[in-house]
Amino acid sequence: MAKINHVVLFGWTAEATEHQKQACAEALAGLKAIIPGLLAYSGGDQNSPEAPGQGIDFGFVMTFTDAAARDAYLPHPDHQRVIREFIAPILRQVQVFDYALTD
Repeated sequence: MAKINHVVLFGWTAEATEHQKQACAEALAGLKAIIPGLLAYSGGDQNSPEAPGQGIDFGFVMTFTDAAARDAYLPHPDHQRVIREFIAPILRQVQVFDYALTD
């Protein structure tokens, strides 16, 4: 089975504080120690000169062992808690793109 990269891009509300953004990033990174099958996490603030002003402020990639691990992550209580407590209060927009890694 192929590993899955789960790519998520966020646009924050104008009212989002730096503290809230940092807390969100830390909460997402902390899921790696909790979620079975989550192999890697990498995330950060948008800094590309290729498409500035497109409304994306933060992005991350999670690598899962396979699609089943990704699918189990989505409803996982800790993932849902991070959404509810950290992401939803400051989220303006979200884009998600998942793909299978090929060796």
